[in-house]
Amino acid sequence: MALLVATVIGGINVWADDLSVTWAMGGTTTATISPEETATGSYAVGEGLSLLEATKTFNEITFSQLQPTISDKGTNSLASAKSLNKYIEFEVTPASGLFTPTQVSFDIIKIGTGDPTGCAVIIDGEGKEITIGENFAIRRNNDEEVSINHALTVEGASASEKAVKLRIYIGKLANNKQVGIANVVVKGTLVTNAHTHSYATEWSSDANGHWHVCKGEGECDALKADSAAHVFGTEGIANYTCTVCSYVDADKKSAYEAEREEIANTDFSVTLKDGVKDAENWVITPASAKPGTVVTFKYKGAKQIKSIKVVKKKAAQSTEE
Repeated sequence: MALLVATVIGGINVWADDLSVTWAMGGTTTATISPEETATGSYAVGEGLSLLEATKTFNEITFSQLQPTISDKGTNSLASAKSLNKYIEFEVTPASGLFTPTQVSFDIIKIGTGDPTGCAVIIDGEGKEITIGENFAIRRNNDEEVSINHALTVEGASASEKAVKLRIYIGKLANNKQVGIANVVVKGTLVTNAHTHSYATEWSSDANGHWHVCKGEGECDALKADSAAHVFGTEGIANYTCTVCSYVDADKKSAYEAEREEIANTDFSVTLKDGVKDAENWVITPASAKPGTVVTFKYKGAKQIKSIKVVKKKAAQSTEE
């Protein structure tokens, strides 16, 4: 029976459930999931091993047979098995939530002569490899002193929504010999309804600032990220439009448009700069004009004029005494 426990993480109610995935083997590779539909299970065989169609029954257990494609008999079990990809791998992928593997078990025997060894490795959802059983003896089917079953504890694995893998390496086995494997079980804790942050790329905003909102499923204890005040410029629409998120401040826009309207309806004097020589021979038409009005400068003197430059005169600053 699965254990269902309510937990609180960051103020959010989540459910911790015992998840168990079993591959009976012995002619079938289908995984049995408990509780049902909480995960999927699959398997793969490295290029250094082959999964034979033949099975072997021992102590009322039917084993699937594995045979190396390359011999590494007499060499170091773990190093050679890893380099030659002599492994069978069982993968658990949670349907939802975060899975943490805590225990694995499997039955394994040597069929016939030889003294192979094995190594069990967990690869958690973050890709971290954790060796949980190194160079363990694989019992011959006529050896009563070595256990068929191996039950191993997993420590230090991360909780993840990604697949977890149990990889069993077979070493020191010739390519004309076999081992049998059966009753592979991966157990762990599955936390469902846990929230995973997923922040939007587009900005959300109000009058006070802008931020990226979390769109992850479930309750969120950090709904906003990258919160900051608006940034306004000094030219054109930047006077009232945030240069980061494009938020338009209605008050700033109204003030800007009112100022522009006032300027548009104001007559400005058009004069020559103080100190211009022969100023009396210049005729400016009109001498007073609104923004956008064409103003003509005509010179009637005897000097040669190459060009003229029109600038906006800055308003004089008043000083209180």
